Amino acid sequence: MVLIDCTKPHRYWSDTGWHALWVHFDDAAAWGYFQMILRQNGRVFATHRQRSVFDALQAVVDNILDERVNQPYTAVFLENDYIRVMVCPSWAGASSARWTSVYPDKAYIEIKGQLYNRTNLPQTFLWWANPAVAVNDDTQSVFPPDVTAVYDHGKRDVSAFPIATGVYDKHDDSAGVDISRYKNLPVPTSYMCAGSDDDFVGGYDYGVRRAYCTSPITTSAPARSCEPGAAAISAGPGTAT
Repeated sequence: MVLIDCTKPHRYWSDTGWHALWVHFDDAAAWGYFQMILRQNGRVFATHRQRSVFDALQAVVDNILDERVNQPYTAVFLENDYIRVMVCPSWAGASSARWTSVYPDKAYIEIKGQLYNRTNLPQTFLWWANPAVAVNDDTQSVFPPDVTAVYDHGKRDVSAFPIATGVYDKHDDSAGVDISRYKNLPVPTSYMCAGSDDDFVGGYDYGVRRAYCTSPITTSAPARSCEPGAAAISAGPGTAT
């Protein structure tokens, strides 16, 4: 077995050919287990029951479907004269809590959240606490004016913003592409602010002339706070968070 830190660039190959079963683990305790296994076994090691481990990992892969399956969820609708919000409590997760409020005669929603570290180790995390809105090719992401760079999950890719001039998410933008416009993204793409002194993110739909904004984005965490917000971009009609 080969243990790989997925937060760092890596490459691997074989001169004679191989059959590899690649599984990605990501959980609140995953990093602690990674460090423990690394200390005890190193990056390359053999298990006492090699076949049993392989069969267990193969069972995980076999349960992953390549086709979309509709899944029923229980939802709660909060609404007033201006807005209607759908809340799915089952999406909150066991390591966090979130409260969503809608007020009479107000065209905004209020979201408060609390995170829980269930381990004895410091943990990094990505946590979507912001609402999702409908988007299309007329939508543009709006970040604070001091945001000049964005990165992908785990900082796998970094790009200038809003005009990308290199390769981002395996797409060549060297000609200079405005990645703040959804119509310019050929594949579903995520990008996070690489730091800002402001406290908002938002977007604008030129088709319906409607804007949305998340502000203020604040945290009371004792450690250094996260960058203020993110945009999960869809190449076609869909949702953005």
